[in-house]
Amino acid sequence: MIMSLRTVRSKIAPVFHRLDRTVLFAGITALYLSRASAEFLLPSQPGLGAILGAVAGGGLGWLVSTRTASARWVLLLLLPALLLPTQSPEVTLLAGIAAAVAWAATRPRLPGWVAEAAVFAAALALFTLTLAPGLQPADAGEFQLILNTWGVAHPPGYALYTVLGGLFAHLMPLGSPADRVNLFSALCGALTLAILTRAIRQETGSAWAGIISAGILGAAVSFWTTATQASIRPMTALFTAAMLLAVLAYRRAAREDDPGRSRTALIGFGAAAALGITHHASLVFVAVCFAAAILIHRPALLRQPRLWLPGLASALVGVLPWLYLLIRAGSGGRLTPAGLATWDGFSAHVLARGFSGDMFYYRSLPEVADRLQATTQVYLFQWAWPVQALAGLAAIRLAWRDRWLLLALGLPFAVHTLVAATYKAPQTVEYLIPAYVLLAASIGWMVGSLPPRLRGFSLRPLAVGGLAALIVGSAWPTWVSLRAYQRADPTEDAARALLDNAPPDSTILANWHQSTPLWFLQDVEHARPDVTVRYVAPAGAEPILDTWTRLIQEGAGQGPLITCAFYPDQFRQLDLAFSALAGCWEVHAAGVNLAASPALAELPDLALVGFAETESLTAGATAPVDLTWNVESSLAIGEITTFVHLVDGANQVVGQDDRPLMTASGFTGEFVQRHRITLPRTLPPGTYTLLAGAYRVSPSGIQPLSDSTGQARFPVAALRVEASDLPPVTGHALHTPFGSDLTLLGYDYDLSVPGRARLILHWQTSGALDTIRLLIAEDDILLADHQQAANSPGFLDTAHDLPDTATLGGVRLTVQTQGEALPVLGPWNFVVGNSLWLPAPQPGERYVPVGAAILTRSETQATPTESGIEWQVHLTLRSQTAQTADLSFSLAANGFQVDGTPVDGMLPSLKWGWSATVHDSLRLAVPFSVGDDPPILTLYDAFTGDVWPVLDPALNQAGPGLRLSPP
Repeated sequence: MIMSLRTVRSKIAPVFHRLDRTVLFAGITALYLSRASAEFLLPSQPGLGAILGAVAGGGLGWLVSTRTASARWVLLLLLPALLLPTQSPEVTLLAGIAAAVAWAATRPRLPGWVAEAAVFAAALALFTLTLAPGLQPADAGEFQLILNTWGVAHPPGYALYTVLGGLFAHLMPLGSPADRVNLFSALCGALTLAILTRAIRQETGSAWAGIISAGILGAAVSFWTTATQASIRPMTALFTAAMLLAVLAYRRAAREDDPGRSRTALIGFGAAAALGITHHASLVFVAVCFAAAILIHRPALLRQPRLWLPGLASALVGVLPWLYLLIRAGSGGRLTPAGLATWDGFSAHVLARGFSGDMFYYRSLPEVADRLQATTQVYLFQWAWPVQALAGLAAIRLAWRDRWLLLALGLPFAVHTLVAATYKAPQTVEYLIPAYVLLAASIGWMVGSLPPRLRGFSLRPLAVGGLAALIVGSAWPTWVSLRAYQRADPTEDAARALLDNAPPDSTILANWHQSTPLWFLQDVEHARPDVTVRYVAPAGAEPILDTWTRLIQEGAGQGPLITCAFYPDQFRQLDLAFSALAGCWEVHAAGVNLAASPALAELPDLALVGFAETESLTAGATAPVDLTWNVESSLAIGEITTFVHLVDGANQVVGQDDRPLMTASGFTGEFVQRHRITLPRTLPPGTYTLLAGAYRVSPSGIQPLSDSTGQARFPVAALRVEASDLPPVTGHALHTPFGSDLTLLGYDYDLSVPGRARLILHWQTSGALDTIRLLIAEDDILLADHQQAANSPGFLDTAHDLPDTATLGGVRLTVQTQGEALPVLGPWNFVVGNSLWLPAPQPGERYVPVGAAILTRSETQATPTESGIEWQVHLTLRSQTAQTADLSFSLAANGFQVDGTPVDGMLPSLKWGWSATVHDSLRLAVPFSVGDDPPILTLYDAFTGDVWPVLDPALNQAGPGLRLSPP
């Protein structure tokens, strides 16, 4: 029987339709992997990479398209990387992650425990890979000490954390004692993410929704960071997630009218709430809000004591860890406060009554408004802004679909945010961690509430894949920062060096930041028991500078004394000498005579006799330089200033530091002066000469001190500078290869100086090129011709000063080596030309390196008032290092000055990492009578008083600080 033509067409057409779509999606995958291989996997052989990638991608795409029809649509997530006209490893990687995760989300559902186990294992591996290096400062060092010596931590004591963490530290057979305490935080962090995954999976029925919520929380900067170091914060997140799990379980049981499961859920909630509150009292607000949500869901619960009485009884478990404090109070555990064995002492400690005045410290409406506004920065510090937008969308969807859940998540979120914002403490970024748990849960729920498919499209898998890419992209700066921090061990190295070099039977005055690691080395490793480490704590109403001054005065002459804080202006009033010692300062009384070494340079009143060797430096880093002087005659404190200059082959100064010699009258002998040189990232790799000298400052000007030959600067060392190992921080990211060994990663303009447009180019080099020549032109006019060493692998910056009028239409960049232009590579590593066009700067662009940060925005406003002028400065800083000092601001004009910390102390710079962005505003009122000079902005280290130098030569000639001008 012969079929009709219409019948044949009806049978064949669907086959061709499916085949067309299969070929289409297989082609997308083939092109994606072809491009990725040519550009990044085999960049030296792009043709071969393109062919191999196309074959592998075509086969993979065909397999995906034929196995599951709905899975084909996830391959659309590869299109952004495929259609991008320029190279971008970030976009290529994120598109691949998005498509892979989305495809996995289309597969048959796995048992729920698999999702939780996978999240736990992945999180633990990630946190272990980024684990903090050994001994840590401040509270982290205290916890490492307490857990290893069964001591008592500062209020509220953290008894449960001490017991569980102490057992882990003593029973764990791997790592150092300090590493084990860090690893315990990683374990708590991973367990938190697994519990959150379970809570959202059970609520939505989607394991991927739970995984996304865990990813959002795990990518939060503060959660990830505290999960890699000794910290009590992962436990606050753990109990928040546990309470949420119990609350959601109770609602499901109540809906199904299951008394047994309801009772079990309430027992779990009572235990989690009690343990959480006794661990950290701030969780009482979260617990009360959760309890209110339970009662709002079923008010009749109050009339059912058989359900809630077991939960109330389970709360008694929360007081059991306090028994540890009583036991240690009787046996004298490390750092146990006096009176802990008494009721008053015990209650004061566990309730942290000493901090009660800090709760709701900011109460007026203007204060609360300012703090809440600053809190938005704290949230933006945790994630990229799209995450905040998703949280807003989740709130809207909750209001539409599940108002009770909006209340259960939103009320504790809002209350905890308000409490943390109005609390007087510098750790707001970490106090808010419970709120981060709730925000992540809301986004996970929103993903789970989406339909799996919408009109043939895999809606939920596409959302899961896109969010996975967003999470990875948001977490990338934290990964870079933590991995860079992991390569060094600054705290332990500094503490060991100080104890090793301290004189016998000396006393060290240290701040909290430095005290705890020193105690750890003494108590756990039994290092230098003859040395006394004294923590200099705030003494009531006495200013902290006066406390340091008083203790130094009292200790001077009573034996060897070392101070780890140094405030030159304050200490000038003391008739004492302060000689650098392993990052701190040894205090000498007048008349101390020390044996002098042979002189490297003989000057009037003193001689240069030594230099502490410094390892090879990297561009962008700050290097300590210790010089030893022999003071040969009595000098007034600050009478002489010493300096160090780092000069290049043309004898041009590329880095310097000047400091007054803090010697006492009558002091003679050897004296170590510590200098610090910050190297700009624009410093080319090479060998530089370090010069030293000294001068007097008199009313007639600077008087250099010269030797008998008239020489005033003396070479002390040759230092090798290498390219930076940290990627650049840029506002205009690129990835444009010039050949196979040099890639332009971005560019920035700075328009701070009138008539000048400074163009900063950011490069990555393999080190295979010796030198490169950079030609910058507008049309046919050559604006800059720059030779640059590129023989050090890593990241380097180049700076080019151009006329500001010459860049209005953009500029063209050409790179040459050995007289030949390097080809500019585009998609698939095809050659697209011999030069690259860079757009013109935007009005007001700034890129000013200031120490470890980049000033990218500075707006100055002068507002007349009844009594004078109010200066207001809005600024934006971006960190370009993985470790930032205790940064403070100073705004000064006409003798008036105001000091502050970033974001009113809510975002301490010690918590910043690479590429962290911070916005702030400073205000300074100046009377009319003293003038209207523009203010000067200074950034400085509050621990040492070191000023962060302005690294733009055109802006630092007038001295430290940045001169600001109104628009």
